[in-house]
Amino acid sequence: MGDLMKGRFWYRSVVCRFVLLSLLVVLPGLFACAHYGRAILPPKTEFFVTTGDLATKDYQPVALVQSERQLCRPCGLSLASAMEEIEDSLKTDLIDKAKALGANGIINLSYSVQTGMNLGLASVRCNGLAVKY
Repeated sequence: MGDLMKGRFWYRSVVCRFVLLSLLVVLPGLFACAHYGRAILPPKTEFFVTTGDLATKDYQPVALVQSERQLCRPCGLSLASAMEEIEDSLKTDLIDKAKALGANGIINLSYSVQTGMNLGLASVRCNGLAVKY
């Protein structure tokens, strides 16, 4: 009986060691992805657009830029598909306005859609803060 108890104790200690060793190997790997990286901006010769803020980078605000288009939704098209068509032209218009002000980036880019009483008409607005970084 004594040999049997020693065998169980040895088995439990091996299992405990394996579990502890596994946790020591696995846990750092789980938390390795939870770090915050630095924002890497393109060279100042390229224009930068983001929906976020440059909280970790120094920048100089230039001006709030906005562009707006009236959207008449054709029959059979959803507002989402019509919005996709106009989104690129609004963004291009904002970039042109920001470049004319001497900025080399736009942060906090956002879109808003307002529909009127007639569901076929919508006003789409794009806003952002032109910055120099």
